Amino acid sequence: DDVTFISNMIDSIAIDFNIDLNRIYCTGMSNGGFMSYRMACERADKIAAIAPVAGGMVIDNCDPEQQVPIIHFHSYLDENIPLDGGIGNGPSTHYNPPLDSVLNVWAQNDECLILNDTIYDGDDYKQIRWSDCLCLSFIDLYITEDGGHSWPGGTASFGDPVSEVINANDLIWEFFTIH
Repeated sequence: DDVTFISNMIDSIAIDFNIDLNRIYCTGMSNGGFMSYRMACERADKIAAIAPVAGGMVIDNCDPEQQVPIIHFHSYLDENIPLDGGIGNGPSTHYNPPLDSVLNVWAQNDECLILNDTIYDGDDYKQIRWSDCLCLSFIDLYITEDGGHSWPGGTASFGDPVSEVINANDLIWEFFTIH
């Protein structure tokens, strides 16, 4: 039970260290991205925001107790977890819903008034935002034209190159500091 393990780990760390329990974040790539969504679904009370990378959400009954700001990174070239949904060609053999459908569900949960607003659409990447949400939250999606099933600005994984047009670490840090 990964959710209980992570929740208990947060509680344990809070006992031993002076941490701000209102600023706990979850990020991960591929399965770690799926886990970020799962934590937000099942333990939104412990998570301030999430930053999935090259992952998705396949939870049937996601009903978070509160709003969860999201920054998500994906590549048009990701064939493991296809952006438009479907079964990828990697080790995962399950169906993945289209990512815009996943984020529209979250936008509904967060009661966002502005949906699918294109902030930037260049030859290098696209940024889409769902905003004017409760608790000043918003959802950002960065889709790169380069890379693949990998961490933008990081190191290659699954044999895919990384995106060189954005640095997920910098954007995640900026996002987390305002949430």
